[in-house]
This record gives sequence, structure tokens and C-alpha cells, in this order.
Amino acid sequence: MLDIIDGDLLVVGADSYLIRGVGAWVGTLRDSAAFKHMATVTASTKRAPAIASNQRGVPTTNLATVMVTPFDILDDGISAAIATESPTRVLRCYAADATGYVALTCEKRK
Repeated sequence: MLDIIDGDLLVVGADSYLIRGVGAWVGTLRDSAAFKHMATVTASTKRAPAIASNQRGVPTTNLATVMVTPFDILDDGISAAIATESPTRVLRCYAADATGYVALTCEKRK
């Protein structure tokens, strides 16, 4: 399964998106023709190192190349339940590897 956890950053081009939720399923979706057709965006993930001396280090690359689907904007009801009062946009995309696939719920400041 892809090593992606809440709090990682999904990096697409020059933009970073905070991963707020990860749903994982076992299966071979990655090998399906439909998923290969939809997963057209190349991304990477970054993870912050553990806190040392009361400081968190700069996030470093965790997964260098992950193919994901383009972002879907979540509807207002889901966005309201997940997001805070801050001006954010809640998005979802999907990624897969040979063992399963993940749904990534991300946020980006507007």
C-alpha cells in the first residue's frame, strides 16, 4: 500500500496540498485500463520529520513519483464537515500501487 498518511503534503507541479484524510482499499485498481486512463497527474509526497528540540524540520520527499487522478472538488456539505472556518478548498484524488489504492482528501488555501 502507498505510504501516505494524514499530514503529508501532496505536491503537484509547484503547488502543495495538505493531506487531511487517507482512505485505503486493497485491490488491483492500478492495473485496470480505466484507472490508467484516469490517473494522468504526476505528483509526489513530502513528510515532515519527527519533532526534535521542540522544532519540526522541513518536509522532505517521501514518495517521488505517484500517478493520481485529477482533483475533484468535494461538495459543500462534505467540505463544511471537514474544513475549518479558514478559506480553504477541499479536494479529492485517487492513487494506486500494486497492492491497493487510496483516496486522498486534501486542502488548499484559496
